[in-house]
Amino acid sequence: CWCPCCRCCFCLCCCCCCSDEIYANSVFSESAQFFSTAHVAQQDASSMEGSQHADDLVHVVFGFSKDFCASGLRLGCLYTKSEALNGGLNNVSYFCSTPAPLQWAVSRMISDEPWLQHFLAENKRRMKEAYNALTGACDAAGIPYQPAEGAMFLWIDLRAAFNTSSSSNSSSSSSS
Repeated sequence: CWCPCCRCCFCLCCCCCCSDEIYANSVFSESAQFFSTAHVAQQDASSMEGSQHADDLVHVVFGFSKDFCASGLRLGCLYTKSEALNGGLNNVSYFCSTPAPLQWAVSRMISDEPWLQHFLAENKRRMKEAYNALTGACDAAGIPYQPAEGAMFLWIDLRAAFNTSSSSNSSSSSSS
């Protein structure tokens, strides 16, 4: 981002970084590792101009629905050291708080360390298995795709499947 104060490409004096880490635990590739923006900012910001503002400018959001295979589960958290942001959100959290039974269930779930590690490992194994099956089918069908290392999506290139002559045929047949 552009910093208007220092007139440079990036510094930490007034640029704000909000990172959505909703797929943080969905990296299935052995060659890839997830690094949180909060960790990177903590490690790298100390050498940057304006590093004294890093705590107020780096915010991380995380939701449980993706990594825990719970579509529709509307539970997440915000990690920030900004007192101003926390103060503002405390004012509105009364009107959109998470129900106590859901808080209790999720706290029990993530407090059970053996279960949590097993679940996340099994989820990664299954995502990799599904990814391999899908990319194998794409390879067999000659469909190009962008390789992925995590999450549950695959960008495929279907341009070759579209026949441009069919659109010109339909317009000429409608005029006759």
